[in-house]
Amino acid sequence: MKRIISVVLCFLMIAGTCSVTAFADGEHLDIRRGDSDIDGTISVIDATAIQMMLVNNPAKGTFSMTAADITGDGLDISDATKIQLYLANLTDKKKDEVGKRALVWNNGTYIPVENYYKSVVDALMEENEFTGAVYITRNGRVLCESVYGKAIEKEDIDVTLDTRFAVGSVSKQICAAAVMLLKEQGKLDINDKLSKYFPEYETGGDITIKNLMSMRSGIRDFLDLIVPENGPVDEHVIKMSATKDENVEVIKEAIFSADLQYEPGKRFKYTNSNFFLLALIVEQVSQEKYEDFISEHFFRPLNMNSSGFTDEYYSTDKMAEHHVLGPIVVGDYKGVAFGCGDVVSSAIDMDLWLTSLRECTILSKESVAEMSTNYSDKINAYGYGLSIDEENGAVYHSGAIDSYRAYTYTDPNTNYNMFAVTSDYTYLNVEDIAYDLLDMTHEV
Repeated sequence: MKRIISVVLCFLMIAGTCSVTAFADGEHLDIRRGDSDIDGTISVIDATAIQMMLVNNPAKGTFSMTAADITGDGLDISDATKIQLYLANLTDKKKDEVGKRALVWNNGTYIPVENYYKSVVDALMEENEFTGAVYITRNGRVLCESVYGKAIEKEDIDVTLDTRFAVGSVSKQICAAAVMLLKEQGKLDINDKLSKYFPEYETGGDITIKNLMSMRSGIRDFLDLIVPENGPVDEHVIKMSATKDENVEVIKEAIFSADLQYEPGKRFKYTNSNFFLLALIVEQVSQEKYEDFISEHFFRPLNMNSSGFTDEYYSTDKMAEHHVLGPIVVGDYKGVAFGCGDVVSSAIDMDLWLTSLRECTILSKESVAEMSTNYSDKINAYGYGLSIDEENGAVYHSGAIDSYRAYTYTDPNTNYNMFAVTSDYTYLNVEDIAYDLLDMTHEV
């Protein structure tokens, strides 16, 4: 019997408030990830060696703010805590080479922090029969990887880090990146009017590509304008039997025939129509199918081998199946998620994508900076297909399509990535898990 969500979140909130320096036994300081080639007031050659000395020393149970006199193997350490803090705060370029094991005191012994986080998430997943994956990295090293449940129940196929899930609106940052790539190639201008691409759209002369990217167009969400077949009588009917192009045409007509909600550029309102139209612009400018453009310029160069699109993978045995189905399965209507929620990906692949975005390996630093700028307000803080954490400059986004829920977060200051996903949103809110895991892992 699954416990109610409040019990789950209470458990996770309790776990999330545990400091990285104060676990079950308050007198045991955790050994944090550090850096190498330290010179100056403290001479340390290898932080990992120090970590192991601290673990193996008989005095480890008495470490405190004045821990003293740990010697051996040529190392003379007079204050273990000071060294730990020193290592943790360094920004040396070689920080990636050291501290392969950050350690925490847990149930009477020091264990790798990755093992601790995994045990917490595994227990949460098992208790709530959660189907999905959590994958967190820092500097390319795994801080937490956890999977649980069956990707396909009837075939007894387990979820893995390579299992495909629909990621919903996480897709928008990929669509935005495609627009920015075309901008870099000189093929479009972010201030182009929509009338350039859709002359039949009478209001298009008042709306720019930038308005679409920043959710400031005033265009209504097409999900409020269309109906499925066998639904209410309406002129904008999408069909499961229709091709992608047929449904896309219906959606486009619905958008173009609707009045704007407000004057373009005057305010922020999240709407899927913006990125639906952006995907069509990508096709026009590139002279390629949108899916082919994304695969050619992003998925293949980044070795995102488990990534694709809903129209290809939805409701097949090549991705995690639905666990809860509503009366309408949006993903089974081809074209409905186009540009705004159509990506299917895995934990491993999404980490590759977030790393690429953070390290600017596909797009230029200028393009990523533009995508990561807040064009809205302090409440919404939205860039181009990305929400902005204005406290630290990190970017994130959630996604929802049918029973799938996903969450991405990447911080260029700490080289931290998080991806969490489930195919069974009824029993566990991925965003709540992500927020609490951020509290636990972000500063390690």
